[in-house]
This record gives sequence, C-alpha cells and structure tokens, in this order.
Amino acid sequence: MKSICPNTFQTMINDTIQLVDVRERYEFELYKINLPIVENIPFSEIEEQLTNFDADKKIVLVCNNSVRSKSVAKYLEDRDFNQIYYLEGGLVKWQQNNLPLLGNPPEIISHSLSITGECLN
Repeated sequence: MKSICPNTFQTMINDTIQLVDVRERYEFELYKINLPIVENIPFSEIEEQLTNFDADKKIVLVCNNSVRSKSVAKYLEDRDFNQIYYLEGGLVKWQQNNLPLLGNPPEIISHSLSITGECLN
C-alpha cells in the first residue's frame, strides 16, 4: 500500500485506475471528487462488496482525511490485492489543493487531520 498526493494522483488518471470513495453513502451524496471514474463502496460494506474491487487495476482509495481509506488499503492488501493506493489527506487535502469537487463540501471539512495542502511524499 502506498499513499499518493492529490496533485500526483491527477497525473495517474486513466483506464487502469479504479477510484473508490470509501465514505458512507450519505457523505458521498453530499460531495465527491469531480471525476466520472469515482465510485462509492462504503467502508461499512467493504467485506460484502469485495468482488467490486478490480485486482487488475491500480486501486486508489479516498475518504475525508485518509483514515478509513488507509484501513481499507490494509484490508485489501491482506486479501492479495497488489496495487493499492490511498489518497494522502483525503478530500481535505484534495480541497486544500483547489482540485475539483462536485456537490456541496463544507468550507472546512470537520475533524481534519490535515493542516496544509502539502504531502509528505
């Protein structure tokens, strides 16, 4: 599992990526990454929706601040998925880097673990 910065992710977008938002459905309906490839597989449904993950693609996971996405990345790795990434800082960092969101995100996403738009890697 690897983290990926939102700006770096922008350069990876193609047909070999599966972008999965692991926030709960009500969160996803409020706002999401403005890309047609984003799909929602809620954290609470990961086990029963495991077959919806495409092991032949790079799987990029996202949530609000990368806590849930990192947990799902570990879960998938433990089940022999090899190309797993989580979006560092989640939608908080996405928003801090002025990347496109669809819907009505709060001005400051609550319980943020991210202070700046910069990434560690």
